[in-house]
Amino acid sequence: MSTALTVTNSSNAGVQVFMTLGAVTGCVQKISEIPFVTDVTNPLQGWFTLAAGKQVSYTPPEGVGISGNFAFGTPPVNCPPPAFPTGVNLAEFILNNGFQGPGAQETLDISAVAGSMRSFSSR
Repeated sequence: MSTALTVTNSSNAGVQVFMTLGAVTGCVQKISEIPFVTDVTNPLQGWFTLAAGKQVSYTPPEGVGISGNFAFGTPPVNCPPPAFPTGVNLAEFILNNGFQGPGAQETLDISAVAGSMRSFSSR
């Protein structure tokens, strides 16, 4: 049985979702194979708009994993963009990776990236 990657927008507004696939042997290698990605930036990256209150889901073919990340409202970045001056939340995942051997584990983590350091002074 395969695990599906599901992205849900529980807000009241549509949002751009930027997705980047990892170049992991045994995993999906073309963003164009993800049916809900509407705009392909390069073979491993693309984006789509997820309507308010909607979700999308993708299950790779049997025996194939999926690895990568997604971010809302901005592509994954290394420096804080003006719209997100304190950073970007990035969800990273690898699913259906049993082909990596007996110790393989599916994982999902959410990281805050591209945050800026703010200096504070006390008087």
